[in-house]
Amino acid sequence: MKIKIINLLIVLLMSNLGYAQTIGDYLEEIEENNIQLKAAREKKKQGNLEARTGIYPKPLSVNYGYFPDNNTVVDEKQTFNVTQSFYMPGVYKKMKNVAETQGDVATLDYETERKKVLYEAQKVMIRLVFKNKMIQRLQKRLNFAEQRRNALKKQVEAGDANALELNKAKFHLLRMSKQLSEQKRSWEKLMEQLNKLNGGEELEFENPEYPVFANISRDSLLDEKKDALPSIKKASKMREQSESVVELQRSMNFPELKFGYGSETVGNSSFKGMLVGISIPLWSNKNKVKAAKAQSQYAELEYKNRLLNLRSETEKQYKSYLSLKENLEEYKETLENTNNIELLKKSLKLGKISIIDYYREVQYYYSIYNEYLELEREYYLALARMYQYRL
Repeated sequence: MKIKIINLLIVLLMSNLGYAQTIGDYLEEIEENNIQLKAAREKKKQGNLEARTGIYPKPLSVNYGYFPDNNTVVDEKQTFNVTQSFYMPGVYKKMKNVAETQGDVATLDYETERKKVLYEAQKVMIRLVFKNKMIQRLQKRLNFAEQRRNALKKQVEAGDANALELNKAKFHLLRMSKQLSEQKRSWEKLMEQLNKLNGGEELEFENPEYPVFANISRDSLLDEKKDALPSIKKASKMREQSESVVELQRSMNFPELKFGYGSETVGNSSFKGMLVGISIPLWSNKNKVKAAKAQSQYAELEYKNRLLNLRSETEKQYKSYLSLKENLEEYKETLENTNNIELLKKSLKLGKISIIDYYREVQYYYSIYNEYLELEREYYLALARMYQYRL
């Protein structure tokens, strides 16, 4: 009874405080609703089923013949045959090996598509977080600009300020209002993109924070990517499959066996017995083993090439991440140690700077802070790109 009461209190508390969804929660919803991924899941099923076709014995062959009498044979003749063809026993095992790797490739193709869609959604949400931060900041600036304009109006009426200073305050207010409107329109466009990725269903994106990424060393990052990236795993599977195909094509050069039952009836005479045959592939499989070997060599080289590209790409991504991280920390430290707006207010109040200089310096500070927010956005976009394989 006590446990039920505690659980009820937790539910009520969560409903009152509100449950803050993370970007990971939104990605799960998008994975479920995205139309492109729904189609990809069906394609994966198709690929897995197609991979398992053609790995069983050939269709049963049934023949019936009816031959009426003629000038030499006075009785009608009827024949009936049932035959089944079989490859040599080891062939079916090799077919199964090829089918299994082909099914794995279909699954990896889906994983590639899934990570691509979720990465696009994650980038949109990172940009939305940035837009939310900009909108919140601009709203504060707009409110402050309105306060300054109203204060200058009173000063002009009291004769403590002139019209030029008031006009400067009005222009500054207009600029803040324009920037806020632009950011809101940009936010709406990003939400349209996000809803489209969510299968057209409206997503309640309630101002979450940037995603949290667990940083790892450069060497560990490369090892993780090798083990997790679908493109690398697919290249490895294609290499494995090509080796199985070589073995399969070799085994296909063995004779094909046929077993069956046959009967022949002529008048009152009847003949019945077993049928045995053999099919020798003299020319039908010519050059197929050579072609399979060439494909195997190509798959091996493609795998090695993908590893080289991965190493180079990971190196570039990590260097970009470190550079952005360093710049972001410098911006953050500088902004935390300075409070230019308050200093400017005091200087203006003490008459050390004019109202024109005040607004010029305020605008410069706003520009620097915007650069900081933009750098923060690029930093998280770089992290999302580097850790895309984790999605």
